[in-house]
Amino acid sequence: FIIKFTADLHDAGYVAKKNFSKMLKPSLKKEIKKNAAKIVQHLRKADVTSLKDLLLKKRKRIERLLRHDPLTPGEVHETRKRIKKIYYLQEILHPRKKGFVTNDQFQELLGKWHDGVILVNGLTRFQKNHQWKAREINSLKALIERVTSKNEKLLQSINKMKNSYS
Repeated sequence: FIIKFTADLHDAGYVAKKNFSKMLKPSLKKEIKKNAAKIVQHLRKADVTSLKDLLLKKRKRIERLLRHDPLTPGEVHETRKRIKKIYYLQEILHPRKKGFVTNDQFQELLGKWHDGVILVNGLTRFQKNHQWKAREINSLKALIERVTSKNEKLLQSINKMKNSYS
């Protein structure tokens, strides 16, 4: 069943990529790159003080969220999204400088937890949408339980490590 799940997932990804690439003509790709370069150029000229204020404001929102003890899965997900926004904005503005997001281990932990959530959701949907033999169902349920257990441990680690972010 895992092989079938992986094959189905691969096929779906391949089809989506193929359909997307069909939509993108070389001239559109060139235009997107040109516009992206212009946007980055304008962002780099932006008022540094305003940008620092924006980043500080976003960081304070994250810090307020991290004060919740313990974090719920929803709060972990929201924290992860907010940190990524700061990280990518920071990368656009100053790609080679250290900035507001300093704890890569924390971001990695958030990412692993999120990957587990996505995997459990995908496996659960996959389980519901296919007919299985009893042995296969038991194996799939055991896998879901293992991933869920690992995610619970990751959530505990996130709650322990969250103070190192601020």
